[in-house]
Amino acid sequence: MRFDMGPMIDCYVLSNVRTAAQARLFLERFLPKRRELATVYEIPYMTEHPSGSFISADDLMVYLESNLDQRHAIYWVSTDGGLVRYAIVAPTADGAMILGLSCEDDSDEVVATLCRQLKEFAGTEDCLAEQEIPPPASAKEFFELLRDDSDQG
Repeated sequence: MRFDMGPMIDCYVLSNVRTAAQARLFLERFLPKRRELATVYEIPYMTEHPSGSFISADDLMVYLESNLDQRHAIYWVSTDGGLVRYAIVAPTADGAMILGLSCEDDSDEVVATLCRQLKEFAGTEDCLAEQEIPPPASAKEFFELLRDDSDQG
């Protein structure tokens, strides 16, 4: 595995389907050879005093499927060195789910291809592509970032 990577470009879509099954389908399609980056997932996300934890991303996703007010960001890294280096599944605090891919190649062609594939998978019209940004915490934040990105472009 390489650790000398340059800046990453992150491509995100917003999915209205927030299930562990949807996350598994996403991962199998876009990053079939992968490993989880975390060994434990604490809830609530990014808190100093967690009330619980999970040892697998799949168990966390099953929990988040039933707890739509909880958010998290779950990362996987590629184990085969393809174009996509990371996959991100980020259930939002407002019941949606952000799906993302990260790669080193920020060429217009690669970004357009990844966004097209993500939009087709999620059944959406919008894709946010930015250099090294964390997944949005909510659908509202996703659309704000998308609007800000289009205002600048």
